[in-house]
Amino acid sequence: MVRKLSWPGLVVLPVVFGWIGDLYATRIWHPVLLGHSCPRSGADCLFHPLLVAGITWTVLGGLIGLWAAVTLVRATRPWRPRRFHLSELIIVTPLVGFALWWGHHFGMQQGGTSADFDRFATVVLAAIVVRFVAAAQMRRAHGRAPSRPKSVPAGT
Repeated sequence: MVRKLSWPGLVVLPVVFGWIGDLYATRIWHPVLLGHSCPRSGADCLFHPLLVAGITWTVLGGLIGLWAAVTLVRATRPWRPRRFHLSELIIVTPLVGFALWWGHHFGMQQGGTSADFDRFATVVLAAIVVRFVAAAQMRRAHGRAPSRPKSVPAGT
């Protein structure tokens, strides 16, 4: 049986995934700074488009980490089915749709490129694919959720 995820684990996963998102955007990817008109010249006139800013990737990583934590908690409960739950679909589907719309709409207005949006969309869609794979693996490893025993009349 899968070991239960504790409350600190629920906090640690979003923090770690958020840190990984920030690390990716600020240290590994190094998106290009864009200049814009301003009264002074220098570093104050350079900025990252919102789509590639470290805070955007921190929030994105944190949301993915929270989703992973909730999924792991649900996986440790033997009475729950190991597949997408209706509440998960109701919450995650609008958030994913909004994240993709936001990334495309505001990322392009901020001076981001389609390549920046492609990276953003790839991470969002990869999280969904990983969740589908995790659900399939949990179903395969644990089988169906145990059913309740049927009452048998006495004397049979």
